[in-house]
Amino acid sequence: MESNLNVKISLPQSELNILKELAKALGWNLFVQEEQNPMDNYERRELINKLYHCIQLPEDFDYKKELELAINEKYK
Repeated sequence: MESNLNVKISLPQSELNILKELAKALGWNLFVQEEQNPMDNYERRELINKLYHCIQLPEDFDYKKELELAINEKYK
């Protein structure tokens, strides 16, 4: 039984047509996804400021205890 292998490559957009033709000729499935630009520090800070205080937790919330419970549940 033959299995499929997913491969990720980066190439110039000018070479994409050649790869499409090759994939078509060989009967491969080709999925193209453009690379997203990573956020810079300013954008990241703006996003954090928008999300800050979105979740209302009780005053006595113990995140370490919740994390411990989640880890114990995951690796039970």
